[in-house]
Amino acid sequence: MDLRFADDVRTIVEEGSISDAAKRLNISQPALSARVRKLEDVYGIQVFKRNRRPMTLTDEGRMYLEYAAKAQNLDKEFRKSVEQADQLLTGELVVGGTHLYTCQFLPPAVREFSSRYPGVDVRVVNEKAPVLTSMAAKGKIDLFITNAEKKAAGISYEPLFPVSMYFCVPSSYPVNREFQENGFDLAKLEDCPFILLDKSQYMGSTLRKLFRRYGIDPARRIYTDQAITALALAEAGVGVALMYGSPTEPNPELDDSTTCRYTTDDEEMRVQISVAYAENASLSPAARVFIDTLKESSNGL
Repeated sequence: MDLRFADDVRTIVEEGSISDAAKRLNISQPALSARVRKLEDVYGIQVFKRNRRPMTLTDEGRMYLEYAAKAQNLDKEFRKSVEQADQLLTGELVVGGTHLYTCQFLPPAVREFSSRYPGVDVRVVNEKAPVLTSMAAKGKIDLFITNAEKKAAGISYEPLFPVSMYFCVPSSYPVNREFQENGFDLAKLEDCPFILLDKSQYMGSTLRKLFRRYGIDPARRIYTDQAITALALAEAGVGVALMYGSPTEPNPELDDSTTCRYTTDDEEMRVQISVAYAENASLSPAARVFIDTLKESSNGL
């Protein structure tokens, strides 16, 4: 809808003539007449009835003003919405992560962000890393959290915090008594069943590296494709699982009545958690603030 001439037409109707309208608009009469002809050329219509005094709109002229008014109102609403979004009064933010990450790292940030900006709706998406990467590239999510071990083309990665990994050992396993007396020794877990993620996943590949480094060949292996499932299996006493801890060193004490947690000084046990988003995308104010909130909330993890 071409709105350039709406005020001109409206003023002519109110004044009753082009000459009086031109004076009010502080332009020349020929210039105003030229604007009306331009409008008629754009839509192929006649705006005013010929030889009528005061000047009267044709049916097409009335339709133009009606639709122009609607378009101007929509424009005002749009500008107001943009202003509110910039001020984080309204809007939507879509954030993603794998199931484990959304359970472990996102809740504090979502809680804090929603408390500060209740007008912004937050939607959390749980998916595997390749799916999240594709969604970000297509603009379906604003950002997602990842370990960024393998960086994807077209995606920007912004470091958030380092995180430790730990071995989650069912508390019913006798080996825990030895660890409490003599300290943790990964090699002594060889006779325990292990829960493994696929080798394409970071924790899956890391655990296999540790097996090779320490010469471990577990007696039994249970496979799953979700870290959160591995944690649930470990808590159920099924086997030992490798898990992420927090940005600070995890406490190698009994976490609850079902598991004990142990870490080592091995460099493989440290990983960088990052926030990722489409490289060519312009981050919304809400997304930028949420990233800052993620960094702030990580201090309390």
